[in-house]
Amino acid sequence: MESSRDSLINTTETVPLSQTLINQITSIQSSNIESHIILYEQEPPLAEAYKEVIQREYENCIVVGRSYDILALLSTTKCHILVTDLPSPGQSDGFEVIKTIREDLKLTFPIVVLTNFVSESLIDCAYTLGANAYLVKTEIEATHLERIIRRFSNPFVRFYLSLSIFLSNRF
Repeated sequence: MESSRDSLINTTETVPLSQTLINQITSIQSSNIESHIILYEQEPPLAEAYKEVIQREYENCIVVGRSYDILALLSTTKCHILVTDLPSPGQSDGFEVIKTIREDLKLTFPIVVLTNFVSESLIDCAYTLGANAYLVKTEIEATHLERIIRRFSNPFVRFYLSLSIFLSNRF
């Protein structure tokens, strides 16, 4: 039986991409922009609000509403930072995406979890799987998210994170 992580990796073959994502991919391919911040948020009003905050620090932000769209997007564009929600305690989408990115795809860009769920076990799980920051939506201000994006956009911080993730995957 196929694990949920395996189905995430192979999902572009079995799940149709949304027209919005197809349009975003087409736009990416026709632009000269090298990397994007990918924002995974299922609630459109929140997605728009977070996108506006992110774009204060980094202009190129793509919003996806389904976890498997993240992996489809990663096959066509370079990700600068992933900001991901954890949809609900019963769903492992956000965790599976982090695990797939770190373990299977071996990608080292920063991952920021932005969620409503405050639980020590969820926080520990996110960091264990490879998240670099865990933010609780109800406990942060827009300036906090801006600072996180600015920090993870710093070339020295990105190099350090990439190196530490690379080394942790090797040993």
